[in-house]
Amino acid sequence: MFRAYNLIAASIATLACGTALALSRGSVRINTREVAGVLYACLPEGTKDVSVWSADVTEFVSGATAPVAKPPTPFTRWIIRLKSGAKPLVLSQGQCLAFGQHIDGYEQGDTIYPLEAGKTYNFSLRAVDPPNDFLGGQDYVGVFCVRRNDDHSLSYLPFIYQTDGSVTYPQCSKANR
Repeated sequence: MFRAYNLIAASIATLACGTALALSRGSVRINTREVAGVLYACLPEGTKDVSVWSADVTEFVSGATAPVAKPPTPFTRWIIRLKSGAKPLVLSQGQCLAFGQHIDGYEQGDTIYPLEAGKTYNFSLRAVDPPNDFLGGQDYVGVFCVRRNDDHSLSYLPFIYQTDGSVTYPQCSKANR
């Protein structure tokens, strides 16, 4: 199992690798969506098959530039990583992975932390590193925020990236509605 410091290190590494709002050059956008109250990350149409090495949901922290020894709240809300020697989950275009989903052959972080209303998160998938690829595998990232509804349920609202390069930002708090 992961220890707390591994979760923090993974969170910082995820942020440093460009999975924040401005995706890094090598990241591929994935779709986040909600179905029956469950958050999913889905490969968009036209995406080749992805062998998942790891997946995580990480809180977006604006301006985080240095490691945080003991954050007030966990940055990583959920993380899984392929066990050594295990066969990876392969997702095809249109297929999805759910937040908190248990998958055979994967280690899961010690705790799944609830997502909080009014916060923005990255849902990231990391492809298995191909042999002799010194740059590592491909990152697939979706950005979303959480809104509390009038009935106290939560909605997971994706950031929509337009073909002209603009972004449609969802309204994720009652103050913004």
